[in-house]
Amino acid sequence: MTKEERERKAQEYVDKITAPTKENALSSMRLSQALFLTKNGKFYSMTSDDYIRKLQDYGVYCKEEEIDNWCFRVQALVDAIPEMSDDGWLYEAWIFDSTVEMMELLSNGGSWDEVRELISRQGHTGMTMSSMAQNLLEFSPYGIDFVDNIVKPRMSYEGMTYLKDAYKKESEKVEEKKKELGKRLIKTLNKRMIELNG
Repeated sequence: MTKEERERKAQEYVDKITAPTKENALSSMRLSQALFLTKNGKFYSMTSDDYIRKLQDYGVYCKEEEIDNWCFRVQALVDAIPEMSDDGWLYEAWIFDSTVEMMELLSNGGSWDEVRELISRQGHTGMTMSSMAQNLLEFSPYGIDFVDNIVKPRMSYEGMTYLKDAYKKESEKVEEKKKELGKRLIKTLNKRMIELNG
């Protein structure tokens, strides 16, 4: 093996173990805990920080009023690593990863067939689908459409109580926004009619 090949393989390995994935964020943070590496009084890992930034970048697919909340929730997810079991944290991170994939697909005009295909590739259970749908309702402008087209037939299950409540709450907010928009539109049209007939 030549020196260049060794260097290339070494760089590939470094890139693999420092890539901003949930698995690398977790193992890096666990190492930081073991070595007591902190920044501003919290355990710190550059790989975990990169993972946070990667997820926060998906804020562009959030409802405008939810972008700050999205960034806060992503930060809270990584901040929770020291208190959670590995499996519990990886589950929560997987839900976020699934959510960002779905938000991106929906925001880029993906068809419902493409959405179903992505769900199949992600390998959801009823519980994980419910958790992702709740995130979509909270953060994505396409959350209600997602529930209406994908999840609603399954919402009769007893375990989906939280999703049903979130769906109802989000639907009420959307209806209220529609009413407010309608009032503003009528007011603007009346004003314009007065100006034209003036």
